[in-house]
Amino acid sequence: MLVIAFLFMLFAEGTYLIYEQILELEPYPSIADVFFFLFYPMIIAYLVINIRFFAPKLTKSGTNYNNRHPINFDSNISLFDNR
Repeated sequence: MLVIAFLFMLFAEGTYLIYEQILELEPYPSIADVFFFLFYPMIIAYLVINIRFFAPKLTKSGTNYNNRHPINFDSNISLFDNR
């Protein structure tokens, strides 16, 4: 889905370039706008579908590790600090 979204952007930019540089026409409104407008819903759909991948998966043991982690990190810094 992300590839399709970026293909829409590629088609939009290519169409805009043809209108502006080759045909020397004012590229607004043009068919390129359709591709530009299709890009954003595809990106939003991709994010909505794939947001589950980034959801935190915490268990009780994982929560305990996350609570200890900053303390462990601070103690490691103090071991290597040569002041």
